[in-house]
Amino acid sequence: MILVDANIFMYAAGREGPQQQPCRRFLERVVSGEGPDACTDCEVLQEILHRYRALGAEDVAFRVFDAVTHLGLPILDVTERALLEARKMLEDHPHLSTRDGIHLGVMREHAIEEVLSYDRGFSQVAWVRRREA
Repeated sequence: MILVDANIFMYAAGREGPQQQPCRRFLERVVSGEGPDACTDCEVLQEILHRYRALGAEDVAFRVFDAVTHLGLPILDVTERALLEARKMLEDHPHLSTRDGIHLGVMREHAIEEVLSYDRGFSQVAWVRRREA
């Protein structure tokens, strides 16, 4: 299982650039059943809403949010256990962003060791395998 980070969905939906097509192809493979088993978490959806709304692009926020929720990927909850794991991660890795810590807490709770993300912060954690699309 691989956890898909917010930047993958945002690159896939965003302007043309070097990451757009690889992200789209990855998501197409996952949805068609040809890619790896993938999931995301509630924090990813929050990130999507927050980022686009901060840019004044609410229409894009809602469009990308809706697209992600309709892909059929499992969307994992951010539970109390995940938050406790996140707290440990953030203490052990002070340069991690809080959001990455939360993703890592969810990953720990579900024994997920792989993340698809362009965020290099995940590479700081020894047990995590970060991949790019």
